[in-house]
This record gives sequence, C-alpha cells and structure tokens, in this order.
Amino acid sequence: MRTGLEYVPLRRRADLMRHLLDHAVAAGGRLLIGSFSEEQPGLLVEESLEEQISSWGFVVSGRTERPHFDDERLLYKTIWIDA
Repeated sequence: MRTGLEYVPLRRRADLMRHLLDHAVAAGGRLLIGSFSEEQPGLLVEESLEEQISSWGFVVSGRTERPHFDDERLLYKTIWIDA
C-alpha cells in the first residue's frame, strides 16, 4: 500500500500510519510513504519525512529518491515500513 502524508494534518499523521499498518497492510506487507517535493538535504527547513516518521516510533525499512523533474532543489522520496 502507498500513501502520501502531505494532505494529512501533522498532528494526525502518526495515527493514520498506525491505522494503515494495523488495518490495511497485509501481514508481511509494506507501507510505502511518498513525498513529491521534499527539499534537498542541504536546503531542508524542517524535519525530513524520514525523520518525522522515525520520531513517531516507526522503523524505516528502506528508502529511495530521485531528483524532481522541474526543480533541482527538490527530491521525490519514498520510504517504506515493513508490516
């Protein structure tokens, strides 16, 4: 299952992830969390998506990223959590 968190209020994001892991992701499955416009590491103004998710107690199992097509300051990132 894949989700983005950008449309979820910050205070509810951890709740959504727990809900998805408990009720939507199959045992042995993966929850993919994507970000379409995260700033490059040297330009970050706030915590990265991975830092946020880790701070909520989730263990990030893997990650991938690629440059944004239109803005070199941004990255497309995906991280995943194994259920």
